[in-house]
Amino acid sequence: VDPPPHQADYVARECVATIRDRNLRRRVKDGESDLLNNSRILTKAASDETTWRLFPNHFSDLELRPEQWKWLYERMLRSKRGRAVYDELLVRPSPNRCPYCGFGYISTIDHYLPKDSYYQLSIEPLNLIPCCADCNHKKSNEQASGPGSQYLHPYFVEESFQWLVCKIDPNSPPAMSFEVACHNTSISSVLRERLQHQFQALKLNERFIVQAGPLLNQLSVQLKRNFKNVPTSAVSDWLSEQAETWRESDPNSIGGALCTGLARSRWYCDGGYLGYPW
Repeated sequence: VDPPPHQADYVARECVATIRDRNLRRRVKDGESDLLNNSRILTKAASDETTWRLFPNHFSDLELRPEQWKWLYERMLRSKRGRAVYDELLVRPSPNRCPYCGFGYISTIDHYLPKDSYYQLSIEPLNLIPCCADCNHKKSNEQASGPGSQYLHPYFVEESFQWLVCKIDPNSPPAMSFEVACHNTSISSVLRERLQHQFQALKLNERFIVQAGPLLNQLSVQLKRNFKNVPTSAVSDWLSEQAETWRESDPNSIGGALCTGLARSRWYCDGGYLGYPW
């Protein structure tokens, strides 16, 4: 996801532009350099994969109380000028898909570092992640306890590598499952751990299975209709082509992983699709 277009000082000015509390406006104005320093601290930690080492006392609070920071975030939601910034963040990812799960529609903003603890980052753009409601709810106020439990930060981690795989179990009843499997040797062990943690914490296997159901039905119907009395290899090759098409836009698409898993399943390609739904 491309980083937000505005910096923290701009967002803060928009949030307090029309309030009557002159003292709060002055504190925000006088603290603009501190806001930008907060941004630099978060940027360095996110880039270095060390956000788990950040504590609230690493960030300036501009001599504002926690409830005042939370009020500023409410201003971002409800004031005309603050809401314009919020809505701009919501529509920034293209296509409109949650960067945490890859398929949910974006409808809310998550605080990467929870605002209940890191209240100084309540309106920090780099801490505001557009995402789907399910991921926001499941992530909640979780804080990383070590390098492997850090969520991938969508503004700082480029997921251009393939890590999602689908496995087909031909036993009765047949089933599919999704998991993290990084075969790229250039990926650090910490990044692998982070992917595993995020995958489990957001319950992505269960959610991916639900999303993959209609596609599996569609693929099986097409195969029944167009691939009668053909070699197993022809079915596998066709599914592999479908997988490549899915991965053109996203190397970790559910469709790409499903089609690859089916292509590698001799049971499915040898006629398992004929008995679907299982």
